[in-house]
Amino acid sequence: MSQVLKIAALVNALIAVGHGVKGSDLFGADKAHYRVLPKTAAVPFRTGWYQGCALFAILAALNYRWSYAGLDSIDRAVAAIASVTYIVSSYTYRTVGDSAQWPTLIGGILQAYAAFA
Repeated sequence: MSQVLKIAALVNALIAVGHGVKGSDLFGADKAHYRVLPKTAAVPFRTGWYQGCALFAILAALNYRWSYAGLDSIDRAVAAIASVTYIVSSYTYRTVGDSAQWPTLIGGILQAYAAFA
């Protein structure tokens, strides 16, 4: 059992929840920046946001499973893709001054360390 993978599972779960909370705030009925979007943009934007929450929850479950079962080469590829996604997202968040850059950077680094250390 890998404790680091369990920690990565917990971090992914927390990021999933945080992402959902931020989405609830971002897409609130009182948010003018969201209301001005045409439906053809607003609906996919919101849907994609919550798909991100699901992805983080899936990563939490995978990390928990990996903490018991170990990782094969396909699992390591999934972990690498997740790490790159986190780190690239962190960079894009940084370019617009979004404070979410820090949890996503930590998530990406921890994911890589947990899967490859």
